[in-house]
Amino acid sequence: MEDGKDLLLACLKQDAAEKKINRLCELSEEQWEALFNEASRHGLVPFLFQSLKPYLSAGHIPPHFQDRMRSLYYASAARKIRLYHQLGEVVKQFNDQGIPVILLKGAHLARYVYDNMALRPMVDIDLLVKKEDLGTVHHLFLEEGYSTSVENSIANKKHLSAYMKKNRIPIEIHFQITDPPLAERLDISALWARAEKESLEDADVLTLSVEDLFIHLCIHTCVHNAFSNGLITCLDIAQIVLSDRVKIDWEELWHRARELGIERTVYIMLALTEKIIGLPMPRQIAQKIQLNGEVILALEEAENFIFEKEMNVSTSLARLFEKRGWRKKMHYLKARTSPTREAVAARALPEERKNLFQKYQLYLTQIQKLYEEHGKTVLLGLRGDPQTLAAIELQNRQNNLRDWLMHAE
Repeated sequence: MEDGKDLLLACLKQDAAEKKINRLCELSEEQWEALFNEASRHGLVPFLFQSLKPYLSAGHIPPHFQDRMRSLYYASAARKIRLYHQLGEVVKQFNDQGIPVILLKGAHLARYVYDNMALRPMVDIDLLVKKEDLGTVHHLFLEEGYSTSVENSIANKKHLSAYMKKNRIPIEIHFQITDPPLAERLDISALWARAEKESLEDADVLTLSVEDLFIHLCIHTCVHNAFSNGLITCLDIAQIVLSDRVKIDWEELWHRARELGIERTVYIMLALTEKIIGLPMPRQIAQKIQLNGEVILALEEAENFIFEKEMNVSTSLARLFEKRGWRKKMHYLKARTSPTREAVAARALPEERKNLFQKYQLYLTQIQKLYEEHGKTVLLGLRGDPQTLAAIELQNRQNNLRDWLMHAE
């Protein structure tokens, strides 16, 4: 009997209507439950509901599953209305202060790429601002009643910790779209120069060029998340490619990928989209990389990670356990706990930046935070706990795939 994963993939695939109807007619109550649960796990119930709408009236879907999907669909639509109203207010305040801002990921996609913003899941709002505006943005959010955690942002290389406010969607402020070493190869000023103007609730806002958007999604999914969010990104890519509003310059996209050394990342993401959604890979990209055993294994591993259950071991912690010898472990740990210049600059007042004792406090605070988050896992790993070691092994498999993807062709 097919499991929830297979059923969800069958519903998302671009198959003929008759083939889908025949498949839906054969599903048992148990299979419908498995399908619903798998869609819920990936945040895709609204998308599933929309894709199955043509078959609702024919009686192929049990009424109570229709009701559950419909409820989540309209809840998603209502949440997006609130989200974009909040976002419009924030962008208007940025406009008033002369601060340019770029919408990232879901905030860009749901409104300007998807035909229906209810279909694209969003946990928070991601915005990109320039480094020189971080301090102003931080104090602007505080003045508007948002709160944030200093500790969570100290060691991050691309964004500050989320700004929170009661009855509001969390907002995450980025000053870079990726971590080192990719950040060091990326010309962020060129990315800003290529950004495109849009309007949002009577305010002016920017979005990434379609090629930069595509590359950002590939990096975010393949490098940052090791495909744990890969299913939604396959749908994102399909929506971008099929959209009448945008036209991708595939040669230019590949050129930018080569500059960053992420050709394999782009290729694997498109190959996954072809396999999962049924959207053919563009001819210009298909001919760039030879499909050999190594690439096939990487594609299989990537698909496996999309459906792996998260085991809550960080990338850095897994790499720490992989280091041989205490000297290498301590050197790696020191590098991961050092405060970033951007975080100190954004969080500290000018006179505080000169206070070495306060910077030392930030360093100690970060170590304490890391211990609170990962100390138990480290101890369990050192004691040889089987479940912890299995999670570390899984994370290092993901790390190995990341390393392969980052190896330029």
